[in-house]
Amino acid sequence: MSPIKHQPILNACGQEITDTDRHVTVKEAAVKVKVSARTIENMVAAGQFPPKHNTSPGRVAFWDSELNEWQKLGCHGWHQRYGQQHLHALASQKRTA
Repeated sequence: MSPIKHQPILNACGQEITDTDRHVTVKEAAVKVKVSARTIENMVAAGQFPPKHNTSPGRVAFWDSELNEWQKLGCHGWHQRYGQQHLHALASQKRTA
């Protein structure tokens, strides 16, 4: 009997989420990237910041690896590389809700 192979979980950057990757709360993200939580919320809605993930009911967070990638690329670089696919995902979530 062969072992079950699990599909890797990918973040918005297409990188595999590893055991060392951790969730970062909105407040932690705001401190890390030196902008306010409100600014982060606005940038997420515009596709200029990594998407939030529901970690439990009423709690959302970001992947640390995505924040690192965002810091490397900057706001506009992130939007050019990943923003459109993020906005399409948001639109499809709203249609199914």
